Amino acid sequence: MNTGKTLVMYRSKTGFTKNYADWIAQELSCDLRDGRKVKASDLAAYDTVIFGGSMYMGGILGVKFILKHMTQLQDKNLIVFGVGSSPAGQKTEDEVIGRNFTASQLEKIQFFYFPGGFDFARLSSFNKFIMKNVIKMLAKKADKTPEEQIMLDNYENSYDQTSVENLAPLFAKLKE
Repeated sequence: MNTGKTLVMYRSKTGFTKNYADWIAQELSCDLRDGRKVKASDLAAYDTVIFGGSMYMGGILGVKFILKHMTQLQDKNLIVFGVGSSPAGQKTEDEVIGRNFTASQLEKIQFFYFPGGFDFARLSSFNKFIMKNVIKMLAKKADKTPEEQIMLDNYENSYDQTSVENLAPLFAKLKE
């Protein structure tokens, strides 16, 4: 993949996605921008656009901006990554893809999922409220999935699964 001029943009609430965006931008020696500060007109200057967003309830924060401008991005290399607290693996990746993209969008987008972390203290007041209610509901649920049990087990403990090594598949794709 000839990346040409590259932009890495991200949306991160607790910093885990920003970690990955920073590492990608460093490796590629390219532009790095907070996704909230990027305008559609800014995208024209780039050959490759890499967008990363934090995962919330299966959705990728900020990905609607990319999807809204798919026509404008048609001639670009387009990579999207999601960062969440679920364990990495094909099942997680398939679920995220199914909730965020159509089949036609996936013809243009190369998607990656990277494990993030959890730090309750970094959440906004609103997200703390939501998380407390989700945990209460999960605690009452009789037949928890393995992912739900992991969420319950980790709720009171901060953890960080981010690692530059997790980016190996993305870097390999860029070298094709």
